[in-house]
Amino acid sequence: MKQRGKTFNLVTMIALVLQFLLPAYANRYEECIDAINGDINNALEQAFVWRDAGGGVAARHCIALTLLAMGQEEEAALRLEELALEAGTGGPEERAELLAQAAQAWMRAGRPSEADVVLTSAIELQSSDPNLFVERALAHRMRQDWTSAITDLTSAIKLDRSLVDAYILRAAARRHTGDTIGASADVRRALELDPANVDAFLERGRQRELASGRDPSLD
Repeated sequence: MKQRGKTFNLVTMIALVLQFLLPAYANRYEECIDAINGDINNALEQAFVWRDAGGGVAARHCIALTLLAMGQEEEAALRLEELALEAGTGGPEERAELLAQAAQAWMRAGRPSEADVVLTSAIELQSSDPNLFVERALAHRMRQDWTSAITDLTSAIKLDRSLVDAYILRAAARRHTGDTIGASADVRRALELDPANVDAFLERGRQRELASGRDPSLD
């Protein structure tokens, strides 16, 4: 399963910033992002030049994304956190999304505890966003804190009962805790929502292996 917390969703990040950029900055921001796919060291240098010339939030966000693409996840995470906490960055929704991006960077750096803290702050800003609870569940999963993962995934499902990935993740977490009935119910619900979902079939296969006494390839 593609885990949102472990992916670099550049399209989402670009869309977020364009929501609250002045129109005059939009083209320059997209140019900055496009440069990441070329000479990345030059892209970073140009992003700093733009920041120093008054590029503001857009330039600083581009710097963070460039650092993330370069594999400097911790530095990117810190910059995204800093950006999210500053006045003028946007409203609660934008700030929560920036914190979620910082959490993604922390998880890519293999530091789920930092991601947990950042996502808790994001949830305080935007408690109606089910994806933030899924993100935090992924951080719990990295630490094999299955009980906390189940709690957050349950919160996400209460907010949006169509989240297929949340059911699959909760099924896996319940399997790890020995709740075979709950795990089976979750994977069944995921397949009701998306009958062709490969991850749901994989999870069901793991459950069947466990039930037959074989050791499934645990995720």
